[in-house]
Amino acid sequence: MRNVLKALGGFGAKIIGMLRRNWGYKLLAFIFAFVLWASVMSGSNPERAITLSDIPIRIDNLDALRDKGMTLLHAVEAYARTAQVRLEVRRNDLDRVTDSTVALWIDLGTINAAGEQRLEIRSMTSLGSVVTVTPSYLTVEADQYAEDVIPVQVATENALSDGYWRDTLSLTPSVIEVRGPRKLIDRIARAQVTLDLAPITSDYNASHPFALLDEGGNEIDASAISMSSGSVILSMQVRPTREVPLLAEQAVVGVDQLPKGYEVADVEVYPATVTVAAPAEFIDTIEGIALSPIDVANAVSDVYGTVSMTIPEGFMVLGEKTAELMVRVREIETTMTFDEIPIEVRGLSDGVSAEPITQTATVKVTGPVNAIGDLVKSGVKLYVDASGLTPGTHTLRVLYDIDERYRVRDVDIGIETLDIRLTAGK
Repeated sequence: MRNVLKALGGFGAKIIGMLRRNWGYKLLAFIFAFVLWASVMSGSNPERAITLSDIPIRIDNLDALRDKGMTLLHAVEAYARTAQVRLEVRRNDLDRVTDSTVALWIDLGTINAAGEQRLEIRSMTSLGSVVTVTPSYLTVEADQYAEDVIPVQVATENALSDGYWRDTLSLTPSVIEVRGPRKLIDRIARAQVTLDLAPITSDYNASHPFALLDEGGNEIDASAISMSSGSVILSMQVRPTREVPLLAEQAVVGVDQLPKGYEVADVEVYPATVTVAAPAEFIDTIEGIALSPIDVANAVSDVYGTVSMTIPEGFMVLGEKTAELMVRVREIETTMTFDEIPIEVRGLSDGVSAEPITQTATVKVTGPVNAIGDLVKSGVKLYVDASGLTPGTHTLRVLYDIDERYRVRDVDIGIETLDIRLTAGK
């Protein structure tokens, strides 16, 4: 041991001696070594760490999930998330790193059952290597894939302005095919379009979006549902309206073939007017609606019938297209005047007599011309009825007596009452 120390002590003394000699060469050697080290360090390009934030996570292979009879319960956009990525990149590449350098995704093709699924976030980088992804998992919910066909319905608000008519709304298409998660598809009862009628005054044809509703009328989020159409076309005719009369008298034919002494006294129709609709340029050109003819030839009493309406081209009648028509047929009447008709007293009781009546009256008799045409003055009798009266002065109504064969309808006597004096004895 003592010999070893002696040997080392000698070597150390030699080194110290060398350092004390030739200072210029030693300085030059140091500078050369430093330059060599700097050159080596510059060429090695070591790795550096960098962190990227808010990198979007792509959702891949939805079709592969559907091939398994499943789909996402919510729209893909509902699962949109971002993550933080830590990279190791060569120092020379640091300036080239951007958010697009890294791609993050989850693979829906790895899902094999419905329900909540925790999927690994996969990564790839075009520069360096991915060290960590935070978070490292993304949770999605899968459901069974379903399809259905649902009806489209229209809910109208308000009404057309007064003076307008519309026909039934036409829907194209009238049904919608829906596809998506069963939990949503099974809830859908109908697709509903809402239309405000108030501002519409002409033919309507427009595309409208619709809402998916459940049985309770609650709207269902359609973001995860694909549909055969996103809108429907609503179309309908809209026309101005006007009330016009039914031309009843023009419908009566055969008047010239009525029996002698008969005439049409009146024509009644129900309804008397109807509401028509037509394009705006035609609506004011119509005077009324014609009716199918009703024949009164040889009629001696009223003629009744149901008649149809003759509707001009371009017009439509709102409501029933038939009417009830009544033609009043009556005998022609005439009035005959008879002057100075004497007034007699009838019904005197036994033992009672009447003072002579010198007053006469003018009588106007109205009835069918066929009947009273043969009536003569002697056929018109006027009298007062004294039945049951006792002697004294009495005011009695003047009555008439005309044979029934004349079918008199009215008799106008020039005086209504007459004062007579009854006395006892014959």
